[in-house]
This record gives sequence, structure tokens and C-alpha cells, in this order.
Amino acid sequence: MDINKLKDELIADEGVKYEIYLDHLGYKTFGIGHLCRAKDPENDMKLELQYQKKELMSVLQKILKNL
Repeated sequence: MDINKLKDELIADEGVKYEIYLDHLGYKTFGIGHLCRAKDPENDMKLELQYQKKELMSVLQKILKNL
């Protein structure tokens, strides 16, 4: 699996949001379509909390490494 290609495809499909927002179903989400699960520290953060690109890419790398 080409992780860089997958990352580029996710960015193209999902877009990038540098803040925590509510998705179309009302769930907290941030970054590249990352759903904030109950165990995620972001789940307890306020909506519209801003992230830097470096932080979002770090979260994405962790997710992709666990595939």
C-alpha cells in the first residue's frame, strides 16, 4: 500500500478542515474527515478549535500507520 498516495486521495476526497466542526450527522470531526471518537482527546475540545497543518498531518500519519 502506498501511504503517500492514500494520504493524497483522502485529502482530495475529504478536504481539510483546520478546526473541530460538526459533520452532517452532528458528530465532532476535524482534519481530513477524522471522526472524534470518545477516546480521542479532541472529543473533549471546543468546536472551532484551530489546528496547524503539522498537527493534522501527524494525526493522519498515526491513523494510516495502524491500517
